[in-house]
Amino acid sequence: MVRVENNLAAMLDAATLTVSMRTERVTRKSTRRGQRTQRKLFPDSPEVMLEQPLPNGKVFYLALPPRETVKHSWSEEAVITSDVKVKAQWQATHVFGQAHRHLVFPAPELQEATTFDQAEHGEPDFSETEQLFWADEKTHRVEEIT
Repeated sequence: MVRVENNLAAMLDAATLTVSMRTERVTRKSTRRGQRTQRKLFPDSPEVMLEQPLPNGKVFYLALPPRETVKHSWSEEAVITSDVKVKAQWQATHVFGQAHRHLVFPAPELQEATTFDQAEHGEPDFSETEQLFWADEKTHRVEEIT
C-alpha cells in the first residue's frame, strides 16, 4: 500500500495530484564478507489493484512480486524483495484578485530562486532524491508514531 497525503487539503485536492511509482527489485545476499545489497529499478509502474481518494490525497493498493529466497551455493542464499519508489506533485491554479497563479507543491525553500518550468520539472526523475517540485518517499517521509 502506498499512501500519498498533503497538509494543504484546503488548496490541493486529489484531482490536482500526480503520482508516479516504480518497482525496485532488492536482492540481499549473505557472503563470507557480509551482506551485499543490489537494487534494480524497473521502468514500468507497479500494477495498481485499487486506488482510493482521501480528503487530502490518495491510497494505492499495489500488486508486487512475492518475496523469494534463492540458494546460490552450499552456504549462500539471496532474499529478493520489492520496494516502491514514489514521486508526487500537486499542481493547482488559484485566482488572487485579478491574477491567476499556478502553484506547484512541494515548492523549493523560500530563499530558492527557482521557479517551476514544465519542461525542466514536469517529469519525475527516479534516479535522484530531493528533486525540485517532487516529493518522494525519502525526502518527505511521514514521521511514524511509536
